[in-house]
Amino acid sequence: MSLVSAFAAAPAAAAAGNVSIEATDYVIDETTSADVAINVTADSAGISNQTLSVAVVDPGDGTTEATFTRDVDVSANQTKTVTINVSPEQHGIAVGEYTLEANIDGVTTSSTLTVNAVADQSVSLDQSEYTVNGSETTVNATLGAGGQDRVGPVEFVVLNDSGDVVHSEVMENYTLSASTTATESFTIAPADVPDSGNYTVEVVYAGVSTSAPLTVEGSEDAPVAGGVIEDAAGDPVTIGGVLVVVLLIALAARAE
Repeated sequence: MSLVSAFAAAPAAAAAGNVSIEATDYVIDETTSADVAINVTADSAGISNQTLSVAVVDPGDGTTEATFTRDVDVSANQTKTVTINVSPEQHGIAVGEYTLEANIDGVTTSSTLTVNAVADQSVSLDQSEYTVNGSETTVNATLGAGGQDRVGPVEFVVLNDSGDVVHSEVMENYTLSASTTATESFTIAPADVPDSGNYTVEVVYAGVSTSAPLTVEGSEDAPVAGGVIEDAAGDPVTIGGVLVVVLLIALAARAE
């Protein structure tokens, strides 16, 4: 965000440079910047190679958080606008309210600068844990942009105990506007995790992630219907690696 305006204080009294400076208040987010425009007006003597200084001062303890300087030349009876870009992130200005103090050739004026906090980007899940037990389960992920626009892939993965990816889905170039949220759903079917055990589901959006445990139950080869088959002597019979129960009634009937 760029704010360009002029200082809104009353003109300063004439001094050595016969300069007036006007200012307005600035309100910006911590992740953005403001173009602070300062109008410097010279009298009939003009201004030659004078230094304009703008300080960002904490009014609580008088600490100067940042200082900007520009060399200024202004022709007689003319006004020149000097623009200084103030970026809280680049210049180490924390969230809070400050005084902007402008000074040139002994003439000063001031204004205020407010730096607002920006909400962090977020990713959250609708449950603290998930289970796949013979049927699919759905994972709902809420994605939050925070205080600025976001663009990036949304990655949904299922990891085994070793951290290996056993299932994944990707949504490329997913866009959210500042301060908005959206919910995306991902389905885990038994075929996606064929082995029973403990897993982790993880959702990553534009570098921010969250995760939850996933338990997969009953994914081993299912027994053949009918249970365990026994032969005429009552011993279990194994067919294709699966134990089944058979009462050889028909065979017994023939023997009769």
